[in-house]
Amino acid sequence: MEPDYSHLRGSMRMICDPENDYIWRVELHDDGRAKVSYIGFCPIDDDAPKKYDALSDMPEWMQHRIAALYMMPPDPEESAVFGIGRRINDTVYWIVQ
Repeated sequence: MEPDYSHLRGSMRMICDPENDYIWRVELHDDGRAKVSYIGFCPIDDDAPKKYDALSDMPEWMQHRIAALYMMPPDPEESAVFGIGRRINDTVYWIVQ
């Protein structure tokens, strides 16, 4: 049975077109590691979570979006940037591809 993510669709519309964009959840850890999970609606070949030992190991486009959102307040209501993503809290980001 497919998970129901319909409750996220409205929230994602603030940062992207959920029908055409890919949305990733990035969780940064205190030791520099990061976990990236796909949370979008468009089908992808591999939606298994990916783990990185350092932010610098991530794809450059991810690094740029996280850097832009890092300057935003850690509040999802105040940090939405269309085409970039949103900062959910101190360690979690949703980024758009």
